[in-house]
Amino acid sequence: MIAVNTNISALFTQYATRANQLSLNERTERLSSGSKLNRAADDPSGLAISQGMNAQLHGIRQAIGNSQDTIHMLRLVDSFIDDIQNIMMDIRDTNVRLANQATLTNNPTGVAGSVPLVHDNMELHKESEVMKYSIYRMFTEFPNPGQQQTPVLNYNGKNIFDSTGGGIVDDLQRGFANGQVAQVGADNDTANRVNIVLDDLATYFFAWRTEYNPPPNPSGNASSGWYLGYAQDTISDVDGKLDKLNELRTQIGAQDVALQHTIDDLNNQYINIAGGKSRITDADMAVEITQNTAELIKSQSLSLTFQQANALPLLTVPLLDAIYNGLSPKMVHTGSGS
Repeated sequence: MIAVNTNISALFTQYATRANQLSLNERTERLSSGSKLNRAADDPSGLAISQGMNAQLHGIRQAIGNSQDTIHMLRLVDSFIDDIQNIMMDIRDTNVRLANQATLTNNPTGVAGSVPLVHDNMELHKESEVMKYSIYRMFTEFPNPGQQQTPVLNYNGKNIFDSTGGGIVDDLQRGFANGQVAQVGADNDTANRVNIVLDDLATYFFAWRTEYNPPPNPSGNASSGWYLGYAQDTISDVDGKLDKLNELRTQIGAQDVALQHTIDDLNNQYINIAGGKSRITDADMAVEITQNTAELIKSQSLSLTFQQANALPLLTVPLLDAIYNGLSPKMVHTGSGS
């Protein structure tokens, strides 16, 4: 059937051309963006799933950053304790020397400085006290008289060693003796948090107050026995504090290792979730290029087909010419109405 008013072939070609153009546009978008989800209509359920995965990936990235920040804080404390241990070793060495020197010293006159070794004992004692004081100052600053000591060591404003205060706000501000929660996972549950615990060394070392611990008056005029007792007591005290510091460094090291394992686990989670999201959202470039090539070929074919479909009604013109040519001149004249 050849129709003029309704060209079915042209209409079908027009429909196919539109579908082909939409598909070609979609392929071009995917090739340009690398994604097969450029709008919600592309895959509504896939979009919902991929957005949930995207939230997980963002949370995991932040959790990795949180874990690294916590590790940096722990390593700051570890370095701080290492410095204290070095000073403690110097205090111990000084008092080991003092203990031996005091044993070998005699002060028969009771006059300060009358025997050179007595003066040496006094200098070793002063050296020990100065180093004790320096450690105390590493933990606290001196506020106005009568106020609580202010902790020195902090990480981003967070006090490390401080067990003072009370209430919710103070609990958040003070140190880690009772534990502080670190968010090291992407989700809001206990499995995604760890409790960081650091013993309160500030309180432990507050026993070394700012007051100088002098020998019996007059200053420095002490018996060899007093210096010997001071040295022995200090050695025992330092040994106890070194044990405490070693215990804390072990505590820090264990938490550091645990956080590094947490980061490894988070990285594995990230890789696998990203792989699942990629399967939903990322365009398969090989497939898209192949399909794009096919759509371009069909587009060219449709252009030729459309031309042929539009030319089909023109077949009526030669038919009309044949009819006209077959009429006699008289009929043609009569048909003219003259």
